Amino acid sequence: GNSSAEARVLGCEFDIVGSTWLPTACLDKTTSDEFEAWLSSEERNPPWPFFADDSAESWIPDREALSELSNTVVYTTFEYHLGHCAFTWRRMHRSMGNRSWPSVWTTPFDHTIHCTNMLL
Repeated sequence: GNSSAEARVLGCEFDIVGSTWLPTACLDKTTSDEFEAWLSSEERNPPWPFFADDSAESWIPDREALSELSNTVVYTTFEYHLGHCAFTWRRMHRSMGNRSWPSVWTTPFDHTIHCTNMLL
């Protein structure tokens, strides 16, 4: 779909790992829930680090609000980016164990190269 409303009508759910809408059958809810818990932890600096502006003044308070901004530029932290890479790899490993396909965001090898470069 082209909007969050259309995605819901099509039976999709918002995936926090890829910041995208996926068909429910393609969503690794376990990893998505783990990533959301990690993002919400008080150990993050700041917890739930999503903003509508580059000065980090307009905070996006939760998954629902973030999901409504699927066609909008959203700002976050470098720590989020590292977490995204780590949890994407967690998702890929899980998909190998249960023989399911990872989401479209984890498939391109270029994404793995990018994440490796971010971490090293």
